[in-house]
Amino acid sequence: MEKSAILLILFFIFFNLMTVIAKADALAPIIESPELPGS
Repeated sequence: MEKSAILLILFFIFFNLMTVIAKADALAPIIESPELPGS
């Protein structure tokens, strides 16, 4: 019972981490786009 709870928490943290990375990935082109035409 305890092991499954730990796995559930780890999965939840991992899912949140991937969501944050996905959001950062989506924002990255917006931040970098002004530099691309100049280079």
